[in-house]
Amino acid sequence: MAEIVRLPSFSENQNKAVIVKWLKKEGEEVKLGESLVEFETDKSIIVIEAESEGVLLYIKVPVGEVEVGDILCVIGEKGEKASEVLSEIQTTEQQIDKAHGLDVIRLPKLSDMMEMARIVKWNIKAGDYLKKGDIFAEVETDKSVIEIESFREGWVLYTRPEEQPEVNENDILVILGEKGMNFQHLLENIKEE
Repeated sequence: MAEIVRLPSFSENQNKAVIVKWLKKEGEEVKLGESLVEFETDKSIIVIEAESEGVLLYIKVPVGEVEVGDILCVIGEKGEKASEVLSEIQTTEQQIDKAHGLDVIRLPKLSDMMEMARIVKWNIKAGDYLKKGDIFAEVETDKSVIEIESFREGWVLYTRPEEQPEVNENDILVILGEKGMNFQHLLENIKEE
């Protein structure tokens, strides 16, 4: 059974890190305790070791910034498909979002080659009412600028902060809900799950 490796928390105050380099490539065998990836936090360089054996099936973020709980890679048996495991996780996360009474809009997969995108324009802010069909943001990939359309509607409680324009597939962009609903602690619960 394939295992998803997420960014662990290294300290109470640290909630993000930067991937400096991968010490293994996709398709390579990984042994228990073997060094997988090198990170830089604001305090030090940290190496994450493999907690399971198998083949490195998929690397989600080759380099760049990641947050605690973000998916880093998938380790499994030769021939296993990482996409099936990731789609199961996405379904679970969507169920968690719904269970909290929130409607969470995440960055969709824009292409097979796209690992990361950058938000270049927001058309909404917290307090606005988002309707189905509204173009709420524009994101730039390495190939083009793409408009993101909403397939849901509701009051905008949260938008990803403008100082965090870099986004990965499945990152939270917008949270919709009832006006005045407290969502901050629910956002933390979703990340923990």
